[in-house]
Amino acid sequence: MSLTPKMHDLLLSRFGRRVRELRLEKKLSYRALSQRCSVSIPDLERVENGKREFTLRTAIEIAIGLRVQPKELFDFDMSPLRVEDNYEKTGSESN
Repeated sequence: MSLTPKMHDLLLSRFGRRVRELRLEKKLSYRALSQRCSVSIPDLERVENGKREFTLRTAIEIAIGLRVQPKELFDFDMSPLRVEDNYEKTGSESN
């Protein structure tokens, strides 16, 4: 099974909103966060807007810059998504 493009885009969007929420809670500008985490301002903007793929390293750098545990970046609501509705079957199904 793999993520559908719709689910993928939704996850990027929700992750980005979470990053923005944490940045604003901490009253950080893009510039201040960029200086703390060594991620460029344009890349931070694209992450927050759900328009950029990111690596685990980038997520950890952002967490360090925000002074939060990395898991806090992924603390967003997955409902009303139903996992089984958002995965494509690949290959044969086994029961």
